[in-house]
Amino acid sequence: MMDSASRMAASAVAEFSGTSWDAPGLRLAFGGLTVLQIGTPCRSGKYPGWFVPYEIRLKDGQVRKHNLPVRNDNPREQWALDGGL
Repeated sequence: MMDSASRMAASAVAEFSGTSWDAPGLRLAFGGLTVLQIGTPCRSGKYPGWFVPYEIRLKDGQVRKHNLPVRNDNPREQWALDGGL
């Protein structure tokens, strides 16, 4: 069962993967990926946002684990990606 922070992170990932913009190579690199796991977000140092651990499987079968930085310290308090995949 996911906690509320994990659900928010999952929602952000789902929103991102459904975006219509296509930076050069983004769709080629990440199109068809499968989200295997989204972990519990955590904070680190003076960074104002959260780091969301994730594990994905790319279309070619390669598995990647990393932390996705997200933050909501903007005037509308909307969650936004703050770094790369």
